Amino acid sequence: MEPDREKDIQLIRKAFTDNNIKVYSDKDLVLDKQIGEGSFGTVFKGTLDKINVAVKLLDKIQFETEDSTPEQTIKSIINELKAMTKIDHKQIPKFYGVYEKTKDKDTLFGLIFDFIDGVTLQRYLTDNKSLSNVSKCEILIGLVNVICDIHKNGVIHRDIKPENAMITPEQKVILLDFGISKISEKTTTFTNGRRMTVKYSPPEAILDLVDDTEDSDSKFGISKKFDVWSIGCVIQEVFLGIAPWSNKFKDENKILMNLQKGFKYELLKGGEKIYDFPFSKSFQTDFPEAFELANECLVREVPKRITSDEILIKLQNLLEFYKSKEK
Repeated sequence: MEPDREKDIQLIRKAFTDNNIKVYSDKDLVLDKQIGEGSFGTVFKGTLDKINVAVKLLDKIQFETEDSTPEQTIKSIINELKAMTKIDHKQIPKFYGVYEKTKDKDTLFGLIFDFIDGVTLQRYLTDNKSLSNVSKCEILIGLVNVICDIHKNGVIHRDIKPENAMITPEQKVILLDFGISKISEKTTTFTNGRRMTVKYSPPEAILDLVDDTEDSDSKFGISKKFDVWSIGCVIQEVFLGIAPWSNKFKDENKILMNLQKGFKYELLKGGEKIYDFPFSKSFQTDFPEAFELANECLVREVPKRITSDEILIKLQNLLEFYKSKEK
């Protein structure tokens, strides 16, 4: 291992110890089989003290970047892990600690969570193309319910997308990957000190727009409204089966450019600019009520976006509306 890399590994080991984050080795944890692969690395099923766990083995962590020193990166990782240890919710897998593994003479780290039996929401939507509007609302209510709860506890997920939610055999929605997108080197894009999945991310992720109406990360201007934007993107995907931006761009750089310039807009009589998120054309025609809700989430001006609590109420009303239509 390179000297600088070894030094960084020693620093992060010490940081784990100093912050009471448990570190497990092959003596404690038995890896079974690979069960998935994501932007952060590889997922294995394993056993820890007779408990079935999912081990998300991260790709090699880049400790030094253009935006941060190794010490700053390690501090950020520790903060994310400490936040995960504090989350106790029935719709979020329990975080047990860190797994350390030597591979090809280098040290890799993994995150250990409860094993969840189910499929990702992305896969579920692919396999169930004829879901009723009632079922779609129920899925979204399950997802938004847990987001409301974490927001009440001052936690911002910052990577809400169908890949990061699971549907269990009992149709329960589980929210995944707290902190992983902020820790892993391989996550899609790194801007303003945060890693993010571009097509589900709002303009402030790259423009540093601060929402002064609620608690936010003052350094990056990230508030709970970040997740609200992502929910709006997911609403379209659940109802239409089409990912955000896919009708317009596939290249992430073009999406970033459009986030920066604010899409298309029309000037109203009062002089207010209303920005037009590139929804798929059939969304408004086929699902006007869901389209209206998604539109309230995808407002460029952060303070004007609705809150996660308001989304939940509107989804519950939408559920009752669709139930009445099915009678």
